[in-house]
Amino acid sequence: MAKVFIKNVTTESLSLDLKIGDVIIRETLGASQSVDVGDKVAIDDINESSAVKALIAASKITITSQSDSDDVEADTKVMMVACVGAPALAAAAGLVASTDWANGTKSIVAQPDVPRNITVALTDADNSCRGLLTITGKDAAGRTVVEQLRPDGTVGAKTLTGTKIFAKVDSIVAANCTGGVPATDVFVCGYGSVIGLPADIVSAAAVKNVFLAGVRIASPVVAVGQSMSGVDASAGTYNGTKLLFVWFNAGE
Repeated sequence: MAKVFIKNVTTESLSLDLKIGDVIIRETLGASQSVDVGDKVAIDDINESSAVKALIAASKITITSQSDSDDVEADTKVMMVACVGAPALAAAAGLVASTDWANGTKSIVAQPDVPRNITVALTDADNSCRGLLTITGKDAAGRTVVEQLRPDGTVGAKTLTGTKIFAKVDSIVAANCTGGVPATDVFVCGYGSVIGLPADIVSAAAVKNVFLAGVRIASPVVAVGQSMSGVDASAGTYNGTKLLFVWFNAGE
């Protein structure tokens, strides 16, 4: 039988009072503390629990399942079942509204609704603008992440899609900007369709199943790497209310 763990991913003590099938689980977990419930309830029953889904959606707990096998390779892989939120459609101006292409720290109008990648779109009337955008924030695991994107109208690189995952954006700074004409050459910054996983993966094969609003996404696009791991399930059409669940082997 697999070991099933419920982990408190908040920074405070969390009291669990869950009824899963015919089993009642009452536990108090400290910050980042886990409890093994594998001897009480099966992983399939946990996944069907609306109370568990609500806690996962609120970013309060994660559920992991690990085989009891003595195989060393199997023991290094931890199956995670994560609700990574209810993503809205990608929004080109979701972070920075239209602003002049000029040096400086830009005003952030909103944060990503769920951890996801960043996009930039430059409007450059005479294809003369060049420069550097540095985005700093936190990834899905709470680590500091920095990404630099270089819009360049002179070579046609006006629309850029980032690869890093941002759960929170602390700053967006433009530097070395040239060619900008106020009110004519402008840019926006938003977020894309890659939704971040709570742990890194190194292989697309680590993702076993992806469900959006209970419908399996047959061929999700999978991104891998530190602070870059995520899935693009937009084929199922994000709308801000459909919950996205991902079954994956952390570390694979």
